[in-house]
Amino acid sequence: MTFRAPTSYPDGVTDDVSAAPLPPTARHRRGLVNAESIVQYLTALGVVALVTFAALLSKPLIPPEAAALVFLLSVVLLGLFVRRGPTLFAAAISALLWDFFFLPPIYAFRIRRFEDAMLFGIYFVIALVLGHLTARLRAQQDAERQQHRLEMLTASERLSKTLMDSMSHEMRTPIAVIQSATSQLARLVDQGSPESTKAMIAEIEEATGRLNRLVSNVLDMTRLTSGAVRPRLNECDVAEVVHLTVAENEGEMAGHPVTVEISPGLPIIQMDFVLMQQALGNLLSNASRHTPPGTPIQIAACVEHGEMVLRVVDHGPGVSAELLPRIFDKFFRAPNAPTGGTGLGLSLVKGFVEAQGGRVTAENGAGGGMIFSIRMPLPKPQPTL
Repeated sequence: MTFRAPTSYPDGVTDDVSAAPLPPTARHRRGLVNAESIVQYLTALGVVALVTFAALLSKPLIPPEAAALVFLLSVVLLGLFVRRGPTLFAAAISALLWDFFFLPPIYAFRIRRFEDAMLFGIYFVIALVLGHLTARLRAQQDAERQQHRLEMLTASERLSKTLMDSMSHEMRTPIAVIQSATSQLARLVDQGSPESTKAMIAEIEEATGRLNRLVSNVLDMTRLTSGAVRPRLNECDVAEVVHLTVAENEGEMAGHPVTVEISPGLPIIQMDFVLMQQALGNLLSNASRHTPPGTPIQIAACVEHGEMVLRVVDHGPGVSAELLPRIFDKFFRAPNAPTGGTGLGLSLVKGFVEAQGGRVTAENGAGGGMIFSIRMPLPKPQPTL
């Protein structure tokens, strides 16, 4: 193997790679690291100086051994905030200052007695070990925090990719329906066919509703994942939430007989009206889409075991026992689920309900179908005077 010496050119230019200047970004980063190191060393020196001054003021009251403990404490505390180098620097400086000001002969870097020499040696070793261990612990905690951030970033990127893949796949169907219906509608208008025109308009409205629901679910999941959902808890009437949600989902549940049972005298509870309406609406949408046409859907509101319970019961195929614990997971879809959808609806229900301090459960009905129960805590009774 042969090595070529760097070639020199006029004006002192060389092709030696090692002599090439660092990029501006690398130089800036190295400058920041050096500046931070200088600040940490100065901080360590300043803390040791302050501790020395305080120990000197207390010198008539405390023996040299107590002053050593004060110095050790300062080294340990420094290790929680600065890197290993400044911590060991503080340990060494504190040992020398302790010897200079507290061990006889005072104001000299000499030790006469064997006991003082042994005490100084023990202090020096303990200070170095404690400084090293504390700095190591801090470095380990920093590494764990960095690993946690990396895991969160990876999970966020994975979720974003899954959401984009799901949206790109699921949006094709309603968009294709809208495009086809729009082109046919234009031809029907020219031909003057009112009945067919109404049918095409209904298809456009249905496809637009699916597209709107898809986009809303994705946006809501993004808000939940990023922690942007802040519930506004107010006193709400459960019956009003139920009736309004049923009315807004009436078109989607048109193929199912719907019954509503609300126990009389339900108390007013603290909840976010909009979030609860979205959660209940997602349960009704899930029931209408995953059950055969003509099967009933029941909605009930009652008080059970000190909780307000909103219950949605359907009569579909249900979910197998081994898959039931995953039913609220993101993107979960049962094997017998119909085409379309992103698998976010029930996950959003769980997120919206838990954001308000409640919980949601799912179980298979005794005669088939699913039973979803939203449980909210009742208000605490006011103390009587």
